[in-house]
Amino acid sequence: MSIYLPEDVHDALERFVAEKHPGLNQTEAVTLILRKWLVREGYLAAEPEHGTPPDELNATNDD
Repeated sequence: MSIYLPEDVHDALERFVAEKHPGLNQTEAVTLILRKWLVREGYLAAEPEHGTPPDELNATNDD
């Protein structure tokens, strides 16, 4: 999929990558931004969290 980004949005995307996620390419950056927005707005299920849920922590697994 190819998309055209207006110059101001493209420039903002470049700043986002440079400041927050150096090394991401534009496709990865757009995917990251879009995924976060879709989850926040309820259009995409959040990825399950990793680790032990707080209610399952105890002295034997609380590192």
